Amino acid sequence: MISMISINNQGIQSDASSGRSRINATGRLIVFQSASQVWGQPGNYYKVFLYDSETAPLELISVSSEGVVGNKYSGDSDISDDGRYIVFNSEADNLVADDSNESIDVFLHDRKTGTTERIGLEVWYPRISGDGRYVVFQAASSEIGPSGQVVNLFLYDIQTGITELISETIYNGGQHADISDDGRYTVYYTPGSKDIVLVFDRETEQTKVVTDNGYWPSISGDGRWVSFTDGEQVLVKDNPHLTGQ
Repeated sequence: MISMISINNQGIQSDASSGRSRINATGRLIVFQSASQVWGQPGNYYKVFLYDSETAPLELISVSSEGVVGNKYSGDSDISDDGRYIVFNSEADNLVADDSNESIDVFLHDRKTGTTERIGLEVWYPRISGDGRYVVFQAASSEIGPSGQVVNLFLYDIQTGITELISETIYNGGQHADISDDGRYTVYYTPGSKDIVLVFDRETEQTKVVTDNGYWPSISGDGRWVSFTDGEQVLVKDNPHLTGQ
């Protein structure tokens, strides 16, 4: 069965683009971005929403701790396994006090307490571990990274508030990461003449190459399996689905 989720509590469908959804471990909660203007929120820009597939209420996520709707784009959200924590990036400057950097930042929304906090400045594309403790995001800012010219990956520990660089400096930075449920493994790719997929192990602090011909990777919750796109179709030979045999 296929169900529409970009629909509010009164059955009104979105009148604008909606997408980039992420689903929690139980399959009940889905976060997505939408530019809908018929759900009562101001502005024709993307906001982050949560859909509950059991009770069907639509919950606005990109709000301040006081419930004020973000005044600019918010999107690229992700959700913890239990649905308590949601991370997203936003250009809004009214989600937290003293946000004056005029750049896209990463925010953490706690659905239990209703609070929203900024956990990364001038960073984007966050992914949260299933246990809700670790957040990985990418940045090109020289304020937190070794270079302002290369996109690098950083791991943020929600419990300690510490942010660390995890992309290898010997490669061309890192992008579009995914993270295992316990936050131990982070998979990402680094662009170049060859797109290299790598896995960072937080416990050993070692990085291993998965393939030197792939991009847009994803990792299983237990950290065992990695999937990725092979644009040149050179990794699997004699596959009748690829050769037409």
